[in-house]
Parts: sequence; structure tokens; C-alpha cells
Amino acid sequence: MKLKNKLVILFTVFAIVPLIVSGFIISSNLQKANKDDAYTRLNEELMVSQNSMKGNIEMLKNLALGSEKDEILINYFNNNASAELKEQVSDRYAEILKRYGVFANIIFISGDEKRLTDALKSGVDKDKSPMPDYLAKVKETKGMVVSSIRKSNSTGKSIFAICVPILNSEQKIIGYIIYSVDLEKLSNKYVTNIKIGSSGYIFAIQEDGTTLLHPNKNEIFTKNFLKVGISKEVLNKKSGIGEYEYNNVKKLVAYNEDKEMGIIYIANIPIAELMKTSKAVINLMGIIGVIVLIVLIISAIAISKKFTNGINSVVKAMEIIDTGDFTNKVDIISNDEVGIMGKRINHTMEKLSFSIFGVKESSSKVSDLSNILTNNSKEMSVAVNEVALEIGEIADRTINQTRQLLDITKELDEFNNELNDIYYKISDVNTSSKSAEYKAVTGKDFVESLTISIDSVKKSFSLVRDKINGLGSTVSEIGKITDSINEISEQTNLLALNAAIEAARAGEQGKGFAVVADEVRKLAEESSKSASEIMNLINLVSGETTEVIDTSKQMDELITEQANVIGKTIESFDAILKSVQDITPMVDKTYNSVKNAVKVKDIVVNKVEGIVYDSKEVSASTEQISASAEEMASSIEEVSRVAVQLDKSVDDLVSKVDGFKVN
Repeated sequence: MKLKNKLVILFTVFAIVPLIVSGFIISSNLQKANKDDAYTRLNEELMVSQNSMKGNIEMLKNLALGSEKDEILINYFNNNASAELKEQVSDRYAEILKRYGVFANIIFISGDEKRLTDALKSGVDKDKSPMPDYLAKVKETKGMVVSSIRKSNSTGKSIFAICVPILNSEQKIIGYIIYSVDLEKLSNKYVTNIKIGSSGYIFAIQEDGTTLLHPNKNEIFTKNFLKVGISKEVLNKKSGIGEYEYNNVKKLVAYNEDKEMGIIYIANIPIAELMKTSKAVINLMGIIGVIVLIVLIISAIAISKKFTNGINSVVKAMEIIDTGDFTNKVDIISNDEVGIMGKRINHTMEKLSFSIFGVKESSSKVSDLSNILTNNSKEMSVAVNEVALEIGEIADRTINQTRQLLDITKELDEFNNELNDIYYKISDVNTSSKSAEYKAVTGKDFVESLTISIDSVKKSFSLVRDKINGLGSTVSEIGKITDSINEISEQTNLLALNAAIEAARAGEQGKGFAVVADEVRKLAEESSKSASEIMNLINLVSGETTEVIDTSKQMDELITEQANVIGKTIESFDAILKSVQDITPMVDKTYNSVKNAVKVKDIVVNKVEGIVYDSKEVSASTEQISASAEEMASSIEEVSRVAVQLDKSVDDLVSKVDGFKVN
């Protein structure tokens, strides 16, 4: 799904959810407010009707009490046989019946409980039915009694009676006047004809659930109210509010009891009627919501289009970057966040282009340097091998020299014995002198040969020393080259790190370049590691070369000293030979000469022993130099191998970097 569509859906959802929630809250609050208002109105209507009924009943009770002082009525009860008085009473109360319009009849009963007449002149005097039960209470209390509501036997309507005793001066009951009140007529004005809304009404029930007052006459004296769920609550609580359903119509109800009359007044109104206003408001809100939603969707489309245009430009630019082309730029003119992002991407691409260009140049330089390093390591390997061969030859010559010096030592030992024999056997001087002359000549030849060998060793060792010095210079140059490689590796690693950071800033679009940057970093780290290994080997070779140079200098000094000693030995042999040759004419001086010869012999022995010791040291040093040369050759081979690997890595880096197109 495109970002534009996602934004439109997102804006729409953010618009619909608040509308639905607010609509639900407003609808709930409106319905609750309507219910609360309906309950208040029901209670008000109920109390108005109930109070009106009570007020009228009180008025009728006062009217009935006024009959106690009616002289005509008193006279009639005192003389109920008078037809004239009977007519007057009937006519008088017929007027009252007509005037108030709520009475079913007004009946007159004598003190001995006989029906005398009534306002309607209906012939109640002929009624032989039992007296009403409330009459006994009136007789007992001698006061007014209001009966309970009952069904009229004649009309079938709800009626109740107000019975007032008529007393004489002696406070004896001389008669009773009964006002039979038609509850239907009384309630028409104040209860049953009152409308609450368009279809709400008020009705009344007795404590047993019998309907007494109802706009629908068919409901009177039925117990249909007991069928509704709220009936038990109403009959138990007597006063309150609630809801119930009757004939599939849900209604709100408020009820209150008239304890004096034993009536529970109930006011109700259909819930559907209350919800008309709520539905109208909800419909209006729905229309407004739809309009707002349409406006929001249009706005969302416009905003998302403006927003996604810039993002599409960025996406196109990143797709081009993904091919390795960093010459393209994001075309965004806006100054919002997307515009800023486009400018940042352009800036990042410029930096990356510069970095890649730098990597290309650095890779080329590293490639050249690695080629130089490879060639130098090969030349160094050849030179070291030659040095090793020369040192091997020196070692062989040194061993031969040592052997010759050992032979000289043996000869000198023999010469020492002979001198001792000369010293102790002066008589054998001539023979010993000849022998000494022969051995002196032989010793001189040996010493001259030794001189020649030492000169040859000195010349060869001078060549070795010069080559070792050259090797030290070459190793130093390799160290400098390795330092350059290490610096280039560090710069490459830093460039790779910067590239990785910029790729991370670019987010999802920069992942491809991040991989390249990571490969560049790894190559740089491998180059740095290889350069470090080369440097360690060079430092090792340099240290060993320095030791070889120092040992060479010492060896050169020893060889020079040996040459001087041998020169002196030759001179001594010349003196010995001359002395031996002159022994005949100098017999008398033999003793002194022999003594001198012994002294010279001791010196020669010491010198020769020193030469033998130095020769052994030179031999050992030569062997050490040979071993060091072999190690250096191995190290140079390792350097050559690493240089080849470095050259391959650089070629790989160059091939990867060449995949990017930069200005």
C-alpha cells in the first residue's frame, strides 16, 4: 500500500474515531439527560395530579362536613316522614350534585340505618341491601369517614363514599349523609385526561394492583399491571421511578402513594417518544460528522499528496543511489521536514562522493605501494639469501682457521718441549737447533698461511658487513613504506566509518551503501593488520640486523687484532729462525738465547691461545649470523606473501569502489 493511501486512511481513522466516540458520549449523555428530564417531568406531573386530587377530595370532605349544620337536613332527619322535607332535601342536594359534577349520588340514611332518599330520587328507600361497612365506623367515631374505593354496583365505576353523621343537640346521631364520589369524573380533569408528551399518561392502582383510574376504560378494575416486571417494585416501594415494558412498549415510570386514599398514582411515558429529540440530534450529528469526514478526507488527500511528492522524490533519488550513482540530487524545494531531509541527503551524497573519490585515489596509491613492497621484498629475499651463502662460506673458513690454529697450538706445544729440551740439554743444541730451524720454517709457513686466510676472511667479512648495513637501510625503508600503508589503512577505516555513519543516517535507503562501507572498513582493517604484522617482522629483522652489525664490528676488530698478533708471530718466527741459523757462531750465547726463546715462546703460546679462542667466538658468531639470516629470509618471504595479499585486497577494493559513480 502506498504511503499516500496510508496517510489518507490514517487521517480518516483519526477523524472517525473521535467522531464516533464523541457521538456515542453525546448520545449517551443526551439520552441520560432526556431520561432525567423525563423522570423530573413525570414526577412533577404526578405530584400535580396527586395534589389536585387530594385538594379536590379535601374540598369535597369540607363540603360534606358543611352538611352537619344544614337545618333542612337536620329537620328532615328529625321528621323523615315529611314528604315535603324529603322533596326539599332531594332537590337541594340534586343542585349540589349537578354543580360539582363529581358525585355519583348523595344518599340520606336515617339514624336507625334506613335508606330514606337520594339526590337522584332513584328510589334507594326501596333498597334492602346491607348497610355499608364504613357506617359502623362513623357510628363509632361520630365523625366523618372516607371509605375505600370500590366498584359501583349500579354503574360499575370506581367510587368512594364520604359519610358524615348528622347529630342533634344532644350529640346523638339522627342520620347519615353519604356523598358517593365518582372517581372517574373526579379524575377526568386532574388525572386521566392529562397527557404527558404525546402518548404519556397517568393512572392509579390500589395496593393489590387493581387499576382504579386509567385513560383506557377497559383497564379499570383489571390487574393487568401485575403482569409488568416493575409491578412488585411499585407495590413494595410505593414511591420511586423506573422502567417497564407493557404491550411491547418500553416506558419510563414515576409513582407515588396517596396513603390516605390507599392509591398509588403512576405516571408513564414511552421511551421512544423521549428519544425522538435524541435521534434528531444524533441524525444531525451524523450529517455533520459525514460532512466533517468528507472535508477531512479531502484535506488528508491534499496534505498526503503534498507530503508524499517530496518523499517520492527522495525515493527516486535513493533508487538511483542504490545503483551506485552519486551524481544525482534530490529535487525538493519545500522548507518542511521532507525538504530538509532532501537537502541532508544531497549533502550526504556530496560527502559520500568525496569520500569514495578519496578511497579511489587512496586505493590506487596503496596498490602502487603494495607493488613496490612486493618487488622490494623479492629483492630483499634474494639479497638475504646471498648474505646467507656468504656467511656460510665465512663459517666454513672460520672453522678451517680454527683447525689450523689448533694445529699451530700443537706445534707450539712441541716447540715448547723442544725449547725445554734445549734449555735443559745444552749439549744437544746443534741437533735441537736444526730441528728448531725446520720447525720454525714450518711454523712460519703455517703462520703465513694463517695470515693469508685471515686477510681473506677480513675481506669477505667486510663484504658481509657492507651487505648487512645495506640490509638495515632496506629494512628501514620497508618500515617507512609499512608506516605509509598503515596510515592509508587508518584513513580508509576512518572514511569507511564516516560512510557507515552517513548510511545509518540515511536509514533504510542507506543500507546498501552501509554494506559497501562495512566492506571498505574490513579491507582497511585487514590492510592495517597486515601492515602491523609486516612492521613487527621488520622491527624483528631490524633488531636482528642491528645485532648482526654490532657482532660484525666486534668480529672485524677481533680479526684485525688477530692479524696483528699473527704479524707479530711471524716476526717472532723470523727472529727464532735467524737465531737458529746463527746458533753455531753463537753457541756461547745459546743459554741466553734459549732463555729469550722461552720467554718469546710463552708470549706466542698466549697469543695463539687467544687467537684460538677468538676464532671459536668468530665461528659461533658466524653460525648465529647464519641462523639470523635464515630467519630474516623467512620473515622477508612472509612480508612478500603479505604484500601479495595486500595487493589482491587493494585490487578488490578498487574493483568495488569503481562500481560507484561520482563527480
